Amino acid sequence: KRQILQWLWASYRIWEPFFIFREVNIQGNQWRGWNFGGTNTVDGGNVNLNTQLKNYWSLGTGVNLQLESLSPSALRGGPMLRYPGGWNLWYSIGTDQRQNARVFLIGSQFWGDHDNSRSQNYTVSVSYQPSNALNLALSPSYSLSHQNLQYVRTAAFDADKRHIMGRIHQKTLAVTLRLNFSLTPDLSVQFYGQPFVSAGDYTQFKRITQPRADTYTDRFHTFTDDELTYIPESNSYAVDETGDGQTDYEFGNPNFKFMEFRSNLVLRWEYYPGSALFLVWSQGRIGYDSTGNFTYQEDVQRLFDLPPHNVFLIKLSYCFKL
Repeated sequence: KRQILQWLWASYRIWEPFFIFREVNIQGNQWRGWNFGGTNTVDGGNVNLNTQLKNYWSLGTGVNLQLESLSPSALRGGPMLRYPGGWNLWYSIGTDQRQNARVFLIGSQFWGDHDNSRSQNYTVSVSYQPSNALNLALSPSYSLSHQNLQYVRTAAFDADKRHIMGRIHQKTLAVTLRLNFSLTPDLSVQFYGQPFVSAGDYTQFKRITQPRADTYTDRFHTFTDDELTYIPESNSYAVDETGDGQTDYEFGNPNFKFMEFRSNLVLRWEYYPGSALFLVWSQGRIGYDSTGNFTYQEDVQRLFDLPPHNVFLIKLSYCFKL
């Protein structure tokens, strides 16, 4: 999407050590955006604090305010939707990056206005370098989100369109492993692997009625039990909007579970200065279903039971002297 953005940024740094700090950096941002029709679509601002302590640990935190906005993409080509604002808080802590063992933690929380959305995100990065030749890194991350206005689909009803949305409860967990090992100055091995599972369960289906209404609850109508019927044979929902006992339109069950494993193993040999041989093994596994249930341990076991897609590559480069 195209926007006209106005942005202000200010920073204040303290370089001289004092109290427990080696340095302190305070930043502030303010932004405002318009579309090319001159309509104000977004407003917000934040304040961030990043510090390094005298023991070389790092601490950071910040708060972000997002005001009500107009989203041109929420209804996937439909009219702009007035979207509630919210507050976001983030925080981080890191150990001395000069040490062989290093840990970095970062988390964030978001609270949307009108209970429209809520999310939590956590990441832990652990790295260990016992020697100059070996480096290991493990980074698990977890996120939990609830979103009341998540697009489902656009259905046709007579000559009109119905923009269907739902409340999604989504959980995502990923673990990233990296290894770098230099057997000799000319021979090295690198590995990257990541199992990933994300599941989304939809409830409280609704249709958009007045997408730009000032009052939040006037922007949509939540389907009642009399209006909405689940059809297990087709894994879809039938909507009787008129109340005459006939289906006016249908939409598929949007629940999902996506599972993926990606890995790369690379052997690099610089057999001549500037010339190298690469042996690469890449493996991927992908699974999908419409349950929406999140059971990470069982899902990872299922993931590794899926048939793998293996790719083997050989790359050879040679440096000619001219």
